[in-house]
Amino acid sequence: MNNIKLRRFTAYCFDLLLITLISAGLFQIKFLHPKAEEYDKAYTEYTEYMDKVNAAASDAKKEATLITYLSADLEEDEVDALEKDLNKIDNVSDVKLVSLEDIKEDEKDKLLLNVKAYLEENELTNAFIVTIDDDKKINDVIKKINKIDNVNDATEYKDEDAEEIKAISEMSKEEKKAHLTKAGNLLRDVDYNGISYNLCWIVVVILYFTLFPYFNKGMTIGKRIVKLQMVRTDDKNKKVALWQYFVKAVSCPLFQTLSLSNCFTYIVLIITPLLFKGSTFAYITTFVNLSISFVCYADFFMMACRQDNQGISDKLAKVEMIDYVRDQKNN
Repeated sequence: MNNIKLRRFTAYCFDLLLITLISAGLFQIKFLHPKAEEYDKAYTEYTEYMDKVNAAASDAKKEATLITYLSADLEEDEVDALEKDLNKIDNVSDVKLVSLEDIKEDEKDKLLLNVKAYLEENELTNAFIVTIDDDKKINDVIKKINKIDNVNDATEYKDEDAEEIKAISEMSKEEKKAHLTKAGNLLRDVDYNGISYNLCWIVVVILYFTLFPYFNKGMTIGKRIVKLQMVRTDDKNKKVALWQYFVKAVSCPLFQTLSLSNCFTYIVLIITPLLFKGSTFAYITTFVNLSISFVCYADFFMMACRQDNQGISDKLAKVEMIDYVRDQKNN
């Protein structure tokens, strides 16, 4: 394997896998993470809230559910005729008949319980669950349904959980601000209760990328596997100083769930929840993390494109990578 760029990338993957495994082991040690339960709870609340936000924002045209209650004591052919009339209405995508007897078999579905309560109160026996493609046309569809013979009533079904969050594009300024504040506070709780996790990750990364190569001829385990060595740019025969390994450790880009980060990302995750809350926290962490990610991508781009294989982190630490085997032969 003679391509230093490819070997360097391979070494990064080996090293990241190793420190991830080490960190994962340390994450299981309870006394190192006193707020583990609070972190899990905060993370669950944040992800559930953001899932609702993303679901609401994913489609401008949203499906809606209507309940069409049938008049009492209809013949089977009258019910069939009504179903055909409903399917002919523009924007209707699905029509499903439910009876009071059917509903009694399912006491958990909120929609069916809603229908059941109405049917019993009004002494009716059947209803159609009508799905429409675009909720913006819901009033028009309701008007058309109410004009059909044998329709007792047609209403929109609103699930309180589903209606809690609407698309950000439809929010007023006040609603957007309230949303951002809530999302910021939820994320802040995650980072605040996860400070010990981020500290743990930083310590593992710095110790691994600083001490291991310092005592192992400029090689991490990943670099030893692919036979690469870190040397000083000013004098390849002079030992790389500890401070140079440290600078390289805190600034080198690392893969994290298909994005790039480094130790500064985790330092931000430790400091910002102690200083900021709400929308301010959301703005600052987003800006800083995007900036750091941009620098990390630029670092990898430089490594891939430059003839000397040096990235930003290499320039800062004043080091470069060489072929360890060839270097030994030259000596």
